[in-house]
Amino acid sequence: MKISGTWRDVYKDPVTDPGKQSKRGRLILTRERGTWETMNINRGFDWANVLKPVYRNGELLQEITFAEVRANSNQPALD
Repeated sequence: MKISGTWRDVYKDPVTDPGKQSKRGRLILTRERGTWETMNINRGFDWANVLKPVYRNGELLQEITFAEVRANSNQPALD
């Protein structure tokens, strides 16, 4: 999240179940290595982020059907 121009990590770290800890930071989703991989945007790699904004501030930016989601997930890696 961005507060007053400064990015802050959003994550969960439940005291009662450490196994549910989430990744920290601003993340991208890439398929550059042939498999799906979530990485921190600040790791210094210049890989394509396949995540695209769908909602912003309550506004629908892009409508997509479930069939389109399935088709996208079956696309080959961008090696």
